[in-house]
Amino acid sequence: MELLHLLASLQILPQLVSPAAPLQAPTVIMDPQQPVYVPGERLTLRCLAPGGEAVTSYQFYNPRGERVFTETTVLPGVPWLVLTAETGKIGMYSCEYQAVRDGQTIYSARSQPVWISVMDFPLAPSISANSDPPGKSPVTIECSAPPGHVATRYQFLRQGNLIVSQPGARLQLRQSDLDATGPYTCSYEISVSGRMIQSRPSSPLSIHLTGPSVLPETFRPALRLSPTGPEFTTGDSVTLTCSAPSWEKKMQFCFLKAGAQVACTRQVLEDSQSYQIGRLGMEDSGSYTCMYRVAEPGQEISSLESHPISITITGEAPFSQHVIGRTSIRT
Repeated sequence: MELLHLLASLQILPQLVSPAAPLQAPTVIMDPQQPVYVPGERLTLRCLAPGGEAVTSYQFYNPRGERVFTETTVLPGVPWLVLTAETGKIGMYSCEYQAVRDGQTIYSARSQPVWISVMDFPLAPSISANSDPPGKSPVTIECSAPPGHVATRYQFLRQGNLIVSQPGARLQLRQSDLDATGPYTCSYEISVSGRMIQSRPSSPLSIHLTGPSVLPETFRPALRLSPTGPEFTTGDSVTLTCSAPSWEKKMQFCFLKAGAQVACTRQVLEDSQSYQIGRLGMEDSGSYTCMYRVAEPGQEISSLESHPISITITGEAPFSQHVIGRTSIRT
C-alpha cells in the first residue's frame, strides 16, 4: 500500500512543483558603438531576445535601475531606446522582456549591462596671428591647445566655414586681401580610446590684411557659360565650365551661387570641370562663380573665386525643349 502511494506521488509531484524553464536573458546592442560619446550625439540601444519566445514586451533600465522605456511588439529584437548623450547619462543600461508560456506571462532575467561613457568637449584652444612686417601678408595663424591636451589635428575656419584640417598648428594665409580678411576660429582633435574628439572652438580672431595679394590674379579660375545667355527660359539646359591653371595641383572644383556652394567634385586631375543644369527653373536665376582647391604640404588651399556670371530666367519654354535631369558634374 505504501508503495502505491509513493508511485502516485511521483506522478503528481512534477506537475505541482516543476515551474516553466526560466527565460534566457536578452542582449543589449549599442548603435553606433563608441568607446566614448560627446554631448548631443544620438545612440540607439536595442534589446534582442533569444529566438523562439512569444515576446509580448520589452523594458529598458537606466543606470539608476529605473524603467525608461516599454514597447509591445510581436517581432523579437525590434524595440529600441534612443538616447541623446549627456554627461548625466553616464552609466550602465540593461533590458528585459516578457513572454507567454502556457498562458502565463513570464519575466526574463536582466541582460548583461552595457556601459555608456560621455565626456564633455575638450577645452577651447587659443588663437593668435603674426606677420612680418606687422599687418602685411602673408600672415601666420597659430592654434594652441590648452596645457595637457595632446592634439592630433587642427581645424581652421573663416567666417564659420572650414578652410583646412591639418596636423600642423599653424596656417599661413594664402588668399587675396579681400578673401583673407574676416574673423577666424580654430579647434583641435584629441584621441580618446581610439576615437577622435573635436574641441570647442576658439574665440574669434579678426584678420585684416593691408599688404599685396598673396595669391596672384593668375590663380583665379575662369568661368564660362554655354550657351552664353545670359537670359534663358524655364526648361532650358545650360553648362558652367570652370578652368584653372594647368600647373596647379588641383584636388577639387566647386561651383557657387551667390557665394554658397551648389556642387563640388570629389577629386579631379583635369584642368576644368563642368556643372550642368538640366532644366532651368526660376530659382536658378542668380550670380554664379567657381573656385578650386589645391594640395600643399600638410594642408589644402582654396583658390580665389572666378569672376561672376549671371543667369536670368524669363518665361517658359515649350515642353519639347525641356531636358530630363536636374544637375550634374562633368569632366
